[in-house]
Amino acid sequence: MDQWAAERFQVALSAVDDDSAELFIEAIPMLVSSVNRLICSRDDIAKLIGGNDTSVVQTNHANHAHFMSSQFYLRSAQTVTQTIDWVYRSYRERGFSERY
Repeated sequence: MDQWAAERFQVALSAVDDDSAELFIEAIPMLVSSVNRLICSRDDIAKLIGGNDTSVVQTNHANHAHFMSSQFYLRSAQTVTQTIDWVYRSYRERGFSERY
């Protein structure tokens, strides 16, 4: 991520107040369920996730939501971008499509 984008992301992350973070936490079960339902109903799900089981995807969605909820309090754009880079590489190594 270039410096301009990193700075903009930090500004956006910093704009999330504690009340909004709490609302996000309360919505996690609904959000994760909705994302799981949408991704798992795709006709191309097997191509997107390679040889992985959809349970891997569902677990990752929950993990992502909880990770982001912590970042709404910590407000560390650097941690988020480093984690996104690691997750992307990890997914690719596990056979996930770039489109996923």
